[in-house]
Amino acid sequence: MTYSKLIDDYILGKLPKEAFEQFEKELKVNPELQREVNLCLELKDSITNADENSLREKLHLAHSSLNQNKFRVLRIAPFIAVASIALMFGVYTLFYTASSPQKVFEAYYTPFQVTGETRAANGRITAAISPELVRFYTNNDYENAIPILESTLKQYPTDSKAMLMLSCAYIQSNRAVMAEKILRTPISENDSLLFSETFKWYLALAILKQNRTADARTVLQQIHNENGLYSARAKEIIDLL
Repeated sequence: MTYSKLIDDYILGKLPKEAFEQFEKELKVNPELQREVNLCLELKDSITNADENSLREKLHLAHSSLNQNKFRVLRIAPFIAVASIALMFGVYTLFYTASSPQKVFEAYYTPFQVTGETRAANGRITAAISPELVRFYTNNDYENAIPILESTLKQYPTDSKAMLMLSCAYIQSNRAVMAEKILRTPISENDSLLFSETFKWYLALAILKQNRTADARTVLQQIHNENGLYSARAKEIIDLL
């Protein structure tokens, strides 16, 4: 299997446990692979979040990198094509203006995405996330999703995917304080680097939702300093606040 396919499966959570663990080991020691994974994830997220300025910047970075090596051409080109088409049809709107914490939150927040996949972030199979729960969550039916998630975490208190889902469900239901409590819970050392960064990202957004600008800025600065997946977006929010 090529790196191209591995990155796709890693982002989509489709890697088997052994392949997931091997990929994570390589990701920790391979700066080139880290850059490619982060760039692909950021381009994907820019398309989802309708962030025109950020997307244009990432497209420029991606285009600039195409001539550097074959690996980048194979991995990044599909994302450039999709993003360029979206820009051409004017899907994106500009929102990089000085704004209130709530407007910044609305511009950057998207719920944690899940599928029917029952594999946790660390590659283990879990029965915690049922297809019914996924259906409620993805349909924004938080009235039904929240009780199931609360019950799930009583049985599986360290299930990172369920924790993120419940946190986002709380945020969407104007219960950001409860989301913050979950997101401040230390996650298992077995969980992936990607999940650790994601917890911190949603923690910053949950705090921002509560209009606690100074506290949110502190977490966002930590995210930016770690230079991970959410580093660029964290810096953008800091500059807006």
